[in-house]
Order: sequence, then structure tokens, then C-alpha cells
Amino acid sequence: MSPPTAPSWSLVPDDLLTEFLSLLPVKSLLRFKC
Repeated sequence: MSPPTAPSWSLVPDDLLTEFLSLLPVKSLLRFKC
């Protein structure tokens, strides 16, 4: 058994991870515009 490199990310569902990654650029763009 190999030790998990990112145990915190392994607990996060793929759907939640993809949603979080898709929201990141949107938030960065909003902060850049404001």
C-alpha cells in the first residue's frame, strides 16, 4: 500500500472537485474586474 500523496483531496468527490475547479477561474475573473 502506497501512502496517499493528498489525503485531503482523496476524500473529496470528483463532482465537488470539478465544480470547485470550474468556479476558481470565475472568482478570479470577478476579483480582477472589481
